[in-house]
Amino acid sequence: MRSGRKNRDVWNRIYSSGDGIMEYPSEDLVRLVHRRLDPEVDRNVLDLGFGSGNNLIFLLRAGFHCSGAEISPEATRIAGDRLRKLELTADLRTMEHAIPFDDGSFDAVISWHVLYYNGEEEL
Repeated sequence: MRSGRKNRDVWNRIYSSGDGIMEYPSEDLVRLVHRRLDPEVDRNVLDLGFGSGNNLIFLLRAGFHCSGAEISPEATRIAGDRLRKLELTADLRTMEHAIPFDDGSFDAVISWHVLYYNGEEEL
């Protein structure tokens, strides 16, 4: 089994069990966004590996236009459900191998607590 597929299966099991669903954005991310990003300038943001959507919710409420790419179809479903309940909108996509958006589509990319969960092949 390729490690990317194995990683997807692991995350699907985690999200299917109800684990990994976070309610609040990362405190460090909140500080970083307030210090470094401006929704008027950095309008379009990609959240790469958005998980259950807690950081997306924060970014959308802060005035950014957001998209997300996630390896886990279950996480994509959970985050989409959460956004709909809050009447928030983002373009969420499940990815297989490559990021499913055109180059140059975003002013900023956030990948919070994602990289260290991957091996060299996935990166």
